[in-house]
Amino acid sequence: MIIGAILGAVVVGVLQASFFEWTFHRFWLHRPWLPAQVFTAHTLVHHQLCKFDDTFEVTEEEQEEALHFQWWGGPVLIAINMVPWTLAAWALHNAGVQFPYIAALVTIAATIFVYYLAYEGLHLLMHKPTFPWIENSGFFRFIKNHHRIHHTQMAKNLNVVLPIADFFLGSLVRFEPEATAHVTTAAARRTARRHSRRHPESIPTEDAPGTARSEESVTR
Repeated sequence: MIIGAILGAVVVGVLQASFFEWTFHRFWLHRPWLPAQVFTAHTLVHHQLCKFDDTFEVTEEEQEEALHFQWWGGPVLIAINMVPWTLAAWALHNAGVQFPYIAALVTIAATIFVYYLAYEGLHLLMHKPTFPWIENSGFFRFIKNHHRIHHTQMAKNLNVVLPIADFFLGSLVRFEPEATAHVTTAAARRTARRHSRRHPESIPTEDAPGTARSEESVTR
């Protein structure tokens, strides 16, 4: 029973991680909700500094801001994911249902932790290529292109690691029209600098015409 529980927990962990990643990406990283720092760092800084094909890969130091979460992000997200399973295990145990709860809970938590590490590592390599033996693999090229499309269509391709949720929730886009060409504007960089923690710049509105409109548009 323990082996079966562990294998089942791995599957559950992967599916949950993919759907949670999708939900967190859409409703927290791209919505000005609480905590506000999450939206600001991801949408108003990262997505503006690494906006389109011409800036997708890091070439300047300031683009490295917000390529990964804060150190506390992983533990908090894993804890959130484990709350329903912990409560369910507690309720079933008290009801007298026999099951290797500890093994299942530990496996789910470990699977989500590995998924989180994959998110952080793969996302970093997508924007800052470092290891050719990883980046030249077919899977990495697929998910990098998947994520590149997300930077031009922020409501699409919300998964970074495994686009399972994208597939089932209708947000999967495989290709962009060949004629599509995007160029990062100066307004995008101004938006990022206005919200940057590393390079704070107080840019008066009159010196940056169109900035307000730019900041409004990035949430769409």
